[in-house]
Amino acid sequence: IDGDWERFSSARGINLAPRRDPSTDALFGRITPFIAMDPPRHTEQRKTVRSVSAPSNLRNVEPLIRERTIAVLESLPEGETFDWVDTVSIELTTLMLATLFDFPMADRRKLTRWSDIVFAVPEPGGIVESQQQKIEELLECAGYFEALWAERRNNPGFDLVSMLANGEATKDMAPIEHLGNLL
Repeated sequence: IDGDWERFSSARGINLAPRRDPSTDALFGRITPFIAMDPPRHTEQRKTVRSVSAPSNLRNVEPLIRERTIAVLESLPEGETFDWVDTVSIELTTLMLATLFDFPMADRRKLTRWSDIVFAVPEPGGIVESQQQKIEELLECAGYFEALWAERRNNPGFDLVSMLANGEATKDMAPIEHLGNLL
């Protein structure tokens, strides 16, 4: 599929869900996330962040991954029922994303919330109750990442946000495009 991107193009999108609300599209509909791009744009942006997932760099973070995994598993309640998805799956995924983004650990669950909201259909009792709530929370997310982006532009580290903020193919993106690449 990667070798035949013209036949397996992402140009028409990658979402199988029903069309979003037009009010969300007005704000977020112009986002083309990295995963939905075709070459050459996809190739250029992929080069920007490729080094973070190079085998040598993954070996460098292996001890941290093991440490965090052990901590999560050792914190599990014994003899009690618990929600495996939330307590283990989501927590480990969120810890690793926060690590890759160098995102403040105290705020890491915001990543989960924002990711859930992106695909949520507003409904009473749902992840978001209204389209307005969805827009407000996504704007909060955009503001948070815009601040991180600006910080990393001036003080880059070895994380995905820094790489995108300073990469030749990505540094001049609009804030809403940053979001499309990170969420």
